[in-house]
Amino acid sequence: MAAALLPLVPGTALARVELDGLSRTTAKAVRAALALEAEPCTAPAARVARLFRRSEREIRTALEVYGYFAPTVQKSLTRERDCWVASYTIDRGPRVKLRAIDVRLTTDGAPDPALERLAARRPFAAGDGLNQRSYDEYKQAVLALARQRGYFDGRFTAARIDVYPDQQVADVTLVYAAGERYRFGPVEFDQGVVRDRTARAFIEFTTGEPYDADRINDLYTALLVSGFFEGVEIRTTPRPAPERDVLVTVVLAPARPRTWTAGVGFATDTGPKARTGFLHQRLNERGHQFEASADWSSVIGGVSASYRVPAGNPREEWFS
Repeated sequence: MAAALLPLVPGTALARVELDGLSRTTAKAVRAALALEAEPCTAPAARVARLFRRSEREIRTALEVYGYFAPTVQKSLTRERDCWVASYTIDRGPRVKLRAIDVRLTTDGAPDPALERLAARRPFAAGDGLNQRSYDEYKQAVLALARQRGYFDGRFTAARIDVYPDQQVADVTLVYAAGERYRFGPVEFDQGVVRDRTARAFIEFTTGEPYDADRINDLYTALLVSGFFEGVEIRTTPRPAPERDVLVTVVLAPARPRTWTAGVGFATDTGPKARTGFLHQRLNERGHQFEASADWSSVIGGVSASYRVPAGNPREEWFS
């Protein structure tokens, strides 16, 4: 009959694991790998003994990530003050160093400066200690940048670390074939807030240009801060050959058109003062706006109003 694993009650005392001989980074990795670290003080002796026997293998596996393939481990298990105490003295031994490094990020078209910069900024070099975590993070960075830049057919044709423990060296091979860069496809709007022409004026890329997710993020921000829309959702759908483009769908929900503001204050030159304002952010589907404000104090007062009409790019071009 299988035993159920019950969640620990908050505040439950846990077994104490003592590590000696490790750096802060490797100690953190070892603690994350040790199952014994999460055992309560009340854990049965048989279970604790089994996890203690397994712990050396867990330690070795955790250290291999950082290039330590020949550690020596001295360990003891005792029970003190009604709780388990596992002590480990670890000599990590020599660290495997990187020898040959082959990193290539290729495209089917013109070289991509962003990919070239990432290839040049790899976080490991010949002579460095092996760090498989750094290697894995770099692989993920390659995948993320390739997708951001529109290489949706890209793949690693080679991705490996060859470790030679007897020689204390490792060779890294990482080859990414990005393929052909996708382009911006049609942009479709799902909205009834403003005229289609007004909404499209926020777009600063054209169909057929190389795809870049940063420009999608820029469009999202511009639409959201315009005051016209409360909800903005942009969906991107890569379409494989023969199109090899990205269909962009923009879904917009209207913002509240009217906003009132009011405030009071005091100034040494005017005494008490008050201000009220009104903004209509969307008078019609063409995106016209009306704003008025009134200021009052015992010394001066005034009223101002403006009527604004988007002209060209509504991000920054307005008639007033």
